[in-house]
Amino acid sequence: AIVGGTPEAVRRAAADGVASLRRSMGADPPGTGRAPAPATTTGGRP
Repeated sequence: AIVGGTPEAVRRAAADGVASLRRSMGADPPGTGRAPAPATTTGGRP
C-alpha cells in the first residue's frame, strides 16, 4: 500500500497489481497485461 501517495500514484500502483495478478493467474499472456495501463495513467512503465 502507498501511504500519502498521490491519487495518480495509487491508481498506477493498483493497475500494476491487477496486471501482475492477472498474469500470475494466466488470464493474460506475458507481455500483454501491461498494455492498458500506460494508456490510462501517465508515467506507466511499458
